[in-house]
Amino acid sequence: MMFIILSGEVKKRKIRILDNHYVVSLLTDKQRTKIMGALAINVTEKDPCKAFVIFNATNVILGTGGPGDMYETSVYPESQKGSIGMAFRAGATGQNLTESQFGIASLKFRWNLSGSYQQVIPRYYSTDWKGGDPKEFLNDFFPDYMTITRAIFLKGYQWPFDVRKISGYGSSLIDLLVFKEREKGRKVFIDFTRNLTWEGSPVFRTEMLDHEVHDYLAKSDSLKQTPIERLQALNSPAISLYSDHGIDLAAEALEIGVCAQHCNGGLKGNIWWESDLRHLFPVGEINGSHGVYRPGGSALNSGQVGSHRAAFFIRKKYQKPPTEKSKFLDETTFYIEQDLEKAAAWLSGEQSEYRKGTAMNMIRKRMSDNGSILRSKTRIEVAAREARLMYREFDKYCCASSVKEMADCFMQLNSCLAHLVYLEAIRTYLDNGGRSRGSFMAEGPESESNEILKDPSFSIDLCTYDREVETKIIEARYDKGAVYTRLVEVRGIPGQNLWFEKVWKEYLEDNFIDS
Repeated sequence: MMFIILSGEVKKRKIRILDNHYVVSLLTDKQRTKIMGALAINVTEKDPCKAFVIFNATNVILGTGGPGDMYETSVYPESQKGSIGMAFRAGATGQNLTESQFGIASLKFRWNLSGSYQQVIPRYYSTDWKGGDPKEFLNDFFPDYMTITRAIFLKGYQWPFDVRKISGYGSSLIDLLVFKEREKGRKVFIDFTRNLTWEGSPVFRTEMLDHEVHDYLAKSDSLKQTPIERLQALNSPAISLYSDHGIDLAAEALEIGVCAQHCNGGLKGNIWWESDLRHLFPVGEINGSHGVYRPGGSALNSGQVGSHRAAFFIRKKYQKPPTEKSKFLDETTFYIEQDLEKAAAWLSGEQSEYRKGTAMNMIRKRMSDNGSILRSKTRIEVAAREARLMYREFDKYCCASSVKEMADCFMQLNSCLAHLVYLEAIRTYLDNGGRSRGSFMAEGPESESNEILKDPSFSIDLCTYDREVETKIIEARYDKGAVYTRLVEVRGIPGQNLWFEKVWKEYLEDNFIDS
């Protein structure tokens, strides 16, 4: 619906859209203080020498979403690659990059398995990579039928992995068990065709359900015999959604993983959503306006409000025409030539030592292993070091034989830098004594995740915001071949002495932006 409305408005206003143009670099002045335009590649052009398009622009609004291509298991749409690495290359600062949201989702068709998908209590099981040796692995960690069914049910409206909801057989114990099972090299599935087996019986035992679970299903007229029947009664469109994508939930189990779903951090911005790289306005998920937790729906509201405020500020303050051509080229030519040299190297293939696709496979695995729900101080040091070396020697990982592949190489370069900056931010948090919070568990040498699997009452060392790194924002910035991080104070709510007449007068006099 949102896309339909926005695209309709674009058509109504006759705004020109340059389709099939991949923006690969943001162009700045020589000192990296402000945005001056962008460099794109027209992937419909066959000749690489004619494919580059230079944009001379006063302002750039960056609404490209989160780093959806950076994780091995992701519920982001496959088309969403993210472009935060491009902004890092241009000198923009990131913040809150340690904070993301992860949860259980299907892999074949990328979709969050929240809400009614969990509330109908489907069967979880795993197999080896060939599909053999099926095992209902959750059963080994729960003491009774009531506890396991309650945890699965609660996963419905406690969908994101939350480290506070692991101990005591909480709903996020399921995410941890799924993650650990996949670490063993096994595939994990959710099955709506059969009930979970308990003590050798697949019967749905309504009399043994927790009262909250029983009451919810009873009031929804969903106390049926199988998960698919319960889902049909509770939320039939949930079945149709998968059917529309060629998946019959009445006949096929869903392969699942603990997937990256939302980045709560992003680029640093002020109250008008302007980056510290002036004239760059990151809006939506790419703006790091969220913290450890992201209340449901707030991301959409933030994107709408931020975009409106950015447009308003530009209209009021940044209406100058683009820089005169000769001055523009004087400021940006150095960076343009750097990118052209990269493209030439990739097209020649002289430095490439790896097969196509290797770079992204390595980036995704490194992020899923080290920047997902389990984060080890020891392992993150190694991962960050590997990422630094990979970015420094990136030409070894890329080659291109077409314009489209050349554009893909730039996308991979940007993803490589992005994952380096994210890992450095996580390393900074752990090195300074940061503890488990939000959607990740910080692990020490004793491996807390293994301890809790041995004893679900194990007390996780949670962040209590009484250490400096836990109370401050971590900023991260790439500059001249290195990533720099620092801790900054959280911006407080300003103490303003506001009353109606004053606010209204400032609005009428058009000076409230600076007030």
